[in-house]
Amino acid sequence: MNTLTIPQIFANFSFYKENYLSIIKNADQYYVPVEGAEVQVWPLASHQLFLGDLLQLWFADKWTVDVNKSELINTILRDKTLNQSEQDLFVYELNGSSVTEQDTSKAWSLRENKSVDISVGTIFQFYCVFKGLSRPIQNLQQTTQLKSAI
Repeated sequence: MNTLTIPQIFANFSFYKENYLSIIKNADQYYVPVEGAEVQVWPLASHQLFLGDLLQLWFADKWTVDVNKSELINTILRDKTLNQSEQDLFVYELNGSSVTEQDTSKAWSLRENKSVDISVGTIFQFYCVFKGLSRPIQNLQQTTQLKSAI
């Protein structure tokens, strides 16, 4: 299975935007690993993020940040205030503590066309949204291959 990088995804962002619904329904496409995309929230378990995870989080405006709006608006009114043209930061890595809420996360900046270090401020909320994702069921052979790779 090929591994994608964040720059590769954003180089073809319009393709993923147009096809994300079919990607998140197909287990073979959903479970493509993305290099550097992960969730490490202490004291909770670490998780690898897959292409389908990121597309769901980004296109549902759950892991996007508009740098022109205050953190309060980004956190509480996220679905009502952001639209695709306002989004600049697409979070792909959470790294921090759910106890202290301190984090050193990473996001892709559309404006700068590069990865940037950010603080999401409410890391536990981002973690809970990730844990609530719906994923397609993998067949037994794929599950065995993933477990042996880990």
